[in-house]
Amino acid sequence: MTLESDAKSVAVDFDRVSSEHVLNVLDAIVPLLRNQHTSEYLKKKLDAARDEANESQRKTKCKALLPYIHWYIQGLDAR
Repeated sequence: MTLESDAKSVAVDFDRVSSEHVLNVLDAIVPLLRNQHTSEYLKKKLDAARDEANESQRKTKCKALLPYIHWYIQGLDAR
């Protein structure tokens, strides 16, 4: 799958996608961010989510990061 299709599948079907898949998609988006501070912030959030042992809490942290996936998709739609 491509980053585009992965991002869209996460956005459309978040509840069925594993937290690890969401985190992998977000990892792929990090280099596309133009602002260094935003990239560092997102990396810290991804690390915090990965450090979470409880899958439910990890999924909650992933859900809070969905705006980055939506941002990426909006950029695709603008092309």
